[in-house]
Amino acid sequence: MDFERGRRKERNIARDARAGLTVFDLADPYLYAEMRGTATVTEDTGRAVAVRIAEEYLGPGGGKEYQDASDGAVRVVVRITPSKVLGYAAKA
Repeated sequence: MDFERGRRKERNIARDARAGLTVFDLADPYLYAEMRGTATVTEDTGRAVAVRIAEEYLGPGGGKEYQDASDGAVRVVVRITPSKVLGYAAKA
């Protein structure tokens, strides 16, 4: 996850680092993966993560606007170290 420094999410993680992430299939919400663990916040040096995510969705060069941004905002990345992983996937 990538966002600007100083946002509420960063303050909440500093206060309580417990985090959870759930991903599910829109076509069948019973198919899901859930991860629980501890979150850490680090600076997105050179906006590398923001660029990589943008290029994943927009293709090569799609992250140029993030890389060239001169708004002075410091981007941060949240990483979750899992302590428990749950899920359900039906066999085909």
